[in-house]
Amino acid sequence: MNFLKTTALFFLSFISFNLFAQLELDKDANNLVTYEVEGDSVKIYVEVLNDFSLELDDDGALGDDDDYVYLMFDLNANGVIDLGASQIDLLLTYDSTQSNNICASKITAPNSTTACVSTGARATVQLNSTTAQATAHTVYSFTVPKNELDFGSSSALCGRISVKIHRGGTTSTDDVTFPEQSGSDDYFVSPYNSIKLYPEAQILLSNGELAPSTTVIPVCVGDTLRVYDGYPTNFWSGLSEDYFQTVLNIPTEIYAFKIVDPNDASCVIADTVNIQMLDESLCTGAYKFPNVVTPNDDGVNDIFQLMIGQDLLNQDWTGAKLKVYNRWGAKVYQSQDNAYPYWDLRKENGDRVVAGTYYYTFTTPGENPQVINGFFAVFHDE
Repeated sequence: MNFLKTTALFFLSFISFNLFAQLELDKDANNLVTYEVEGDSVKIYVEVLNDFSLELDDDGALGDDDDYVYLMFDLNANGVIDLGASQIDLLLTYDSTQSNNICASKITAPNSTTACVSTGARATVQLNSTTAQATAHTVYSFTVPKNELDFGSSSALCGRISVKIHRGGTTSTDDVTFPEQSGSDDYFVSPYNSIKLYPEAQILLSNGELAPSTTVIPVCVGDTLRVYDGYPTNFWSGLSEDYFQTVLNIPTEIYAFKIVDPNDASCVIADTVNIQMLDESLCTGAYKFPNVVTPNDDGVNDIFQLMIGQDLLNQDWTGAKLKVYNRWGAKVYQSQDNAYPYWDLRKENGDRVVAGTYYYTFTTPGENPQVINGFFAVFHDE
């Protein structure tokens, strides 16, 4: 998280906003490799743009006369696929069905592996075409649980991968590796493709909730923003060992985290929180509501709620009650008992209320409740 706005803007250059969008790994005129991280799995797509007769299996076992794809993972992040007795690195390819499941093996020599053992991963193969490639081509899809790609350590944020495409023929002449091999060894990951297993950071507010990516968060000086501790061990740039940042009295609208994978300096993951610094009078227990609400989904004043810092959201709301009335005195909303008071400006059927002036009463929580009255205006184009 940044201490200064300029530093925050510097960190923004590292951010990847497309969590589920396909991200390019490597490509040439005939092949395209992309991936996406979705929940607890990594989906890897190997697209062979050349049109060829698909011959997955003619005898129940993978062989030189079959067309297939296998993935190689550099689990110890040393830039090569280790062969032989160490058997550190991993190869994933199809199991005997060659259409649904994936099995894993270790590479013992350029043309030798251990027995392939089934895993929780899945693979599919299909003929496809796109507007860019009208001719039918083959798309191999691998769905691999992230826990199978821990890369030998709980500290990995990114993974190293090479893809080998084998076309029916001989292993030595009909294999193509992506990225392109630049050495003499048959199994190779340098240069390698990097997969971000954790595609964005997660920042938590003082109340323990995940900070939204678009909404502006009201904060007070001294509020705490921290990172989600479910990440593996890693380096959080500019932060203490407790992975938190205290909101400072500085002119900034953004706080950001940058994560660097200790095994791969090129693996940088970042996220930001957009903040609105509240006046000190709103951060000392005073209960104040906005006088204008604009539900246009821009993340600013979209709902009617208290203007307080994040730390005050953790208080006991026993006895709190918010009631809202329209200009004719009809009650249009009442908050749940003993809950944080807010109104999303919607009716029971889900429609937004009409624009105009509304009145509210708010009963404060605690043993000595007070009733606060006021009004506010709602503006929208619906």
